[in-house]
Amino acid sequence: MTLYVVEHRLRDVGDAHLAALRDALSEITQRLNAGDDGEAIHYIRSTVVAIEDRCICLFEATSEALVRRANELAQVPIASIAEAVEYPMGKAPE
Repeated sequence: MTLYVVEHRLRDVGDAHLAALRDALSEITQRLNAGDDGEAIHYIRSTVVAIEDRCICLFEATSEALVRRANELAQVPIASIAEAVEYPMGKAPE
């Protein structure tokens, strides 16, 4: 699976709206995984940069199209979708 970063531009959004977005994305990705078409998507997390009106969501999925579909079903405008690579912090080499 590939890691995808989705950026949303959200103005004047409160905590309740962000919680609803998180819940919607979680539910939608679970429904999309219920099919037996070999496609898979996992909603990992969201990060909000309030001062810049940005919400950045992280997904693992088998295709960008599936990530786009999940966000469209959540009815939140997409500013961008991009493949990403995560480099987790680990123990420093000795």
